[in-house]
Amino acid sequence: SKIFVAIAVFWALFDQHGSSWVLQAKEMNLDVNILGWSGTLLPSQIPALNPIMVMCLIPIFTFGVYPFFEKKLKIEMTPLRKIGAGMFVCAASFVFVAIYQYILDGGTQLSVLWQVIPFLVITMAEVMVSITGLEFAYTQAPRSMKSTIMSMWLLTVFFGNMITAYVALFAESFGLSGG
Repeated sequence: SKIFVAIAVFWALFDQHGSSWVLQAKEMNLDVNILGWSGTLLPSQIPALNPIMVMCLIPIFTFGVYPFFEKKLKIEMTPLRKIGAGMFVCAASFVFVAIYQYILDGGTQLSVLWQVIPFLVITMAEVMVSITGLEFAYTQAPRSMKSTIMSMWLLTVFFGNMITAYVALFAESFGLSGG
């Protein structure tokens, strides 16, 4: 289905939080003071917030965000609307990362804690796209095709990874890689 192509692109973008965003974190100030705890974070530790954020955001979206749109704004939150909105939210996370990179390139040091914002935003997109899409694919498949559809869903993650790998290879061949 055409929606699976869009989901593969989502996963290609989502993969950046574990690659190029970690490279950006290396350029940031990793020394933090959080509620009296002082220490130095590793660049790869911020992505570890993702599973915690997912578990917190699922009930917030299920019982807060989606009902708000439906009851207060009178917008029916169909699965395809949730997925489409999630794609825009995903793009918004990259706006934050681009702004941070612009600031870093200008010579200003930023705390790595600023990355929590785009991580929260892309995790919101993950809740809107991944969870909704998985449920949608499963519920729309006929009983005899449910396993096949679930395997096709997992293929979207694979194709997203492949897109990321080919873009990185292309960038490296032109000397555009940031590493």
